[in-house]
Amino acid sequence: MNAAYLDALLDDLADMSLAELRSVWSKHIGTVAPTNSASLVRAGLAHELQTRFMGGLPKATLTRLEGLASGSGQQTRSLAGLRLVREWQGQAHVVTVGDDGAVYW
Repeated sequence: MNAAYLDALLDDLADMSLAELRSVWSKHIGTVAPTNSASLVRAGLAHELQTRFMGGLPKATLTRLEGLASGSGQQTRSLAGLRLVREWQGQAHVVTVGDDGAVYW
């Protein structure tokens, strides 16, 4: 697979039906596509194709993620006073990190 083919295939995914996406998944990934909605299969397929073409995450990043997932990795502490604000469905949600490192929503 070359870069031009990958770009064209990624562009084509936007207009494919769920059946077409599953067919492309089987052809390029070599397994049965997950039984999700078309949008999730499309996103997963795009991710898998790009990962296979571009090589995925660096080994150091994968090792760190595996350590964090198993609970044995070193976690970075959030900074006290950190404040995140996001709006969702017209309502502001604020998350703050206290002096004790606790997260408040």
